[in-house]
Order: sequence, then C-alpha cells, then structure tokens
Amino acid sequence: MISKETADEKVKGGWIRAWMAFEAFAANNETVDKSLGSLLNRLEDLEALKVYKKELTEPKRVENPFPQAPKIKEAFSRTCSIEVVVKKFKDLSDIVINFGPSAVEILEPKKLMLEAGEAQNVLNGIADMMHRFVMSGLGGALLIHGKAEGKN
Repeated sequence: MISKETADEKVKGGWIRAWMAFEAFAANNETVDKSLGSLLNRLEDLEALKVYKKELTEPKRVENPFPQAPKIKEAFSRTCSIEVVVKKFKDLSDIVINFGPSAVEILEPKKLMLEAGEAQNVLNGIADMMHRFVMSGLGGALLIHGKAEGKN
C-alpha cells in the first residue's frame, strides 16, 4: 500500500485515480475472509495498480441467502472498498475483467484521452472475455450482424 501523497504524485504524473468495491459471499465466515484477503493481496501485487486506501466491513451473516435453494440456511458476506491509482485505462479495464469488482468509479482525471491503440486493446480484452464465456458454456452468444458469410 502507498501513501495518499504518493498516489497524488502519480495522478499528477498521468495515472488514473479510481474507487472499486468488492464483495465476498460464502457458506462460512473463514472462506469469506480468506477469499477477500487473497483477492486484495493479488491486487496489491500488481505493478500497474497501487492501493492507497482500503476499507473492509465486518462479515455479515445472511439468513436464507438463496430462496431458490432452501437447504442453504445461511451464508456470510463481507465487502471491501479500495482507492487506487492505475497507470493506464487499459490496466484498469484488465483489472475489472480479471478481478470482477461490484462497482468502479473513476475519480480523476475528469476527462480521459486514449490513444487508438489503447482503446483497441481495451475492446479486444472485452471481446476475449466474451469469447471465453461463450466457449465455457457460461452464457452469451456469438452473433453476426448483417449478411451471413458466403452470401451476397
């Protein structure tokens, strides 16, 4: 974790300041703590992201968390919000794709300027993720708009 002052210097140097929220949900309290802790450790190990503020809630017991699965009587939930600085927008999009925060807010700068190559990399990352979902059978569909291939 870095200091707020170091984060401020990085933002002045062109980094992006962002807020992210994460939630862990599991059948027992230990799994919630371990999962969220592991996720935060992996985030803090990234070169392109620096955490400067972290707030964890206390684990919360949730009764009958899944009405469609009445055998599960309780579960535990814990949330964490972090404030970070990130080198580039592409890095931020990769983090969102790979770590799945519940919410993201870009705090600074108010306006982002992207090189076409960086925007293209972001879009290709999203496309890759969509294809992985489709190929794994988790949902989604590959659609082709317009004429079918091979027809005039």
